[in-house]
Amino acid sequence: MAATAIKLTEPPTRLQVLHADRAELVQELAELQRANARLNQAASAEASALAELDALAAADVAAVTQWVSAGASGEMPTADQKQRRALAEKLAAAQSAGIAAKAAGANVDQQIADLSDRIATIDGQIEQAIFGLVEREHNEVIAEYRIVAERAGQLAAKISGLGMFYRDSGQLNR
Repeated sequence: MAATAIKLTEPPTRLQVLHADRAELVQELAELQRANARLNQAASAEASALAELDALAAADVAAVTQWVSAGASGEMPTADQKQRRALAEKLAAAQSAGIAAKAAGANVDQQIADLSDRIATIDGQIEQAIFGLVEREHNEVIAEYRIVAERAGQLAAKISGLGMFYRDSGQLNR
């Protein structure tokens, strides 16, 4: 019959708990920042659709300008209405998605700010915990130093006494 070994572990220190909490918050923050980047892409789709419409309008103006420069003979060039409607639909969809993304982005921005504040608070607590550990270690070193100094004083007294004993006993034997 095999005996199972039970491994007893010490509970995590305050510093370990703080570091673990901070790591979780940093991971959450990274996820929110990725989501925020995707929302910003959705919000910027409107600008892309507007740029396409502007390019189409510029092409229309260029065609009419060239027609006029050529003497305005024949029929005036007309805009590609099918493409214009497709771009208008794309713009409307992008604007709708942009509005939703901006609203959601405001919420995400607030969550990012809240997490950043929590991380800053934990950073301060980590710093305090580290200073607490350093102070405890310093106090332990000082206490050990005092014990060593006291013992050194005792040994010095013994050595001095032993020296006086040898000196005195050497004088007696002469």
